[in-house]
Amino acid sequence: MTEFVEVAKDLRFPEAPVALPDGSVVLVEMMGRCITRI
Repeated sequence: MTEFVEVAKDLRFPEAPVALPDGSVVLVEMMGRCITRI
């Protein structure tokens, strides 16, 4: 069975994740009306 690792929680409807060269992820929180870097 595959194990999953939670990397973020309490996001407000995240969309359009983009992986950056430094290993972080940027996404748009539609309901939070912001751009978040994880």
